[in-house]
Amino acid sequence: SVLFAGMHRDAGAAMQRGIGNIKLFADVGGFILRPQFTTIFCAFGGDGGTRGKVCHPPGLSPTCVPGCQTRLRDQWCDPYSDVARDGWCNGYPWRPEDLGTMLQRYHNPYAEAVMDSSTWIDNLPWSIEAVFFPSTATPKAEAEAREIHTNFAKAFGLTKREAPLLRLDVTNWHQPFKQVG
Repeated sequence: SVLFAGMHRDAGAAMQRGIGNIKLFADVGGFILRPQFTTIFCAFGGDGGTRGKVCHPPGLSPTCVPGCQTRLRDQWCDPYSDVARDGWCNGYPWRPEDLGTMLQRYHNPYAEAVMDSSTWIDNLPWSIEAVFFPSTATPKAEAEAREIHTNFAKAFGLTKREAPLLRLDVTNWHQPFKQVG
């Protein structure tokens, strides 16, 4: 599963805009996306300047990967190069198949993963496995996650089993998630 932290107040509008930043982990909640409905285009070991990487015409093509590369001459991160030691890789995007390597080398509180929003939007509600909030969430952030969970489940007529609300404890390696709603 893919954790997406940083929900917007209006989850419906956020879903229409697509998915962008992954913070591992802020004090706000997020979504856990099902892998079979999530296509990762690339990832960055920091701010990838993804808003400026727009394809013309829009969409994935042999010469353009939205949010990742907009010209054929753009470079991908070479995980075997010296610049890839820390996960930043001089700002080059990491290929999806190298994401594990990036995360092993990652020592920054911020990263970005660029995903194909149409894949998971087209498969709603099943593309979202759960809504979560971290155990360190402020009362306001927890209340917001609970509200988004309630609105999501209600909008799609889902049960708590089909769309659970989870608390994430990043210090508990054996059972990091606990169902709370």
